[in-house]
Amino acid sequence: MEAPWAGERRSPHRLRTGQPTYSILNQAIERELLPVARRSGMAVSVRSPLAMGLLTGRYRKNDALIGNIRMRWVPGRPSNPRKLDAVEQPIPLAEQAGRSPTWPWPSPPPT
Repeated sequence: MEAPWAGERRSPHRLRTGQPTYSILNQAIERELLPVARRSGMAVSVRSPLAMGLLTGRYRKNDALIGNIRMRWVPGRPSNPRKLDAVEQPIPLAEQAGRSPTWPWPSPPPT
């Protein structure tokens, strides 16, 4: 959060944007970072709005993909029970609407 001021003190170039992680599973930036960015006139372009694939429905409770070696380096990886519970909630609504959890992208054809 001190990056805009540190940039002004140490460089002739002011920091103009940040790219923090942000999704419905990780809203920590709302408390401090977004208000500071707004006050300093800094833009925020978030990354990982689908929580590293968790919100796509790809990783489900009791799914073998949860142990995927690619996800082992991710902090709070898909084995986090609270995150998996949160991921399960919108899936029935998406299915009722005939959509994928990442609507408006088309759902894959039924197998």
